Amino acid sequence: MSKTAKIFSTIVVVLILLLVAAEFGARWIVNRDLAEEFRAQAQADGTELTEDPSISFGASPVLLGLLSKNLGEVSVHTPSTLRVDNGVASGNPAADISLRNLNIADRNDPVAGHLEATAELSNQFLLALLQQNINGGTEDSGDIGSAFLRQLVQVTGVTSHPDTRTISVDFNNGAGSLDFTPITSEGRTHFEVLDTKVLGFDLPSTVTQEISRQLQQGVEEQLLASGGLSITSAEVTGEGLRATVSGEGVHVSELRTP
Repeated sequence: MSKTAKIFSTIVVVLILLLVAAEFGARWIVNRDLAEEFRAQAQADGTELTEDPSISFGASPVLLGLLSKNLGEVSVHTPSTLRVDNGVASGNPAADISLRNLNIADRNDPVAGHLEATAELSNQFLLALLQQNINGGTEDSGDIGSAFLRQLVQVTGVTSHPDTRTISVDFNNGAGSLDFTPITSEGRTHFEVLDTKVLGFDLPSTVTQEISRQLQQGVEEQLLASGGLSITSAEVTGEGLRATVSGEGVHVSELRTP
């Protein structure tokens, strides 16, 4: 009996080691594939990466998840691929993404039961958004507010102030400024104007509302590129705006990193 028990114990240990090796291999392969796909996409966009993305799976066995077509927990960090050239922004900001109950039955269209992602939108990126939406508009765009704004102001700077939870937009090289704070409500973020001055005079409400609208539009286009997502928080930091989005039943293939 003792010899049989020893053989059985040895078999169990070998099986456990094989499972551990298979689990480690599965995690390594997924990490490798993610990094390669991310690098290929960045190269196609003409972006040079400073770091690779990283992925972790918590305590949930990846091997079992691959067999059952459902991964219980996945956390992904993607580095920034943002570029701002001559006031034109491209790429995506760095993001930390948490997915739960990720259905991978269709490898080309995985669906997360729940997704939460946090991204950093830098002051430079916010400036580029405003310059593209306001200064870069075309005269025949049909947007009367933007056309009027282009005749009056040129956005030249964005500065964040975490101590007062405000972001300042400078225009006409310091001739005027607008201070606003982000307010998140019902899955969206709008920007409440706190103070606007141009050479000591109040700006018309038409102008302040249009600047606020254009910033909201640019931020939401970046954060809500995939259907089913809503903005849950927006925090002013020393670098810009940190925003979090979440959603249920999110098709990961449709995501553009928030």
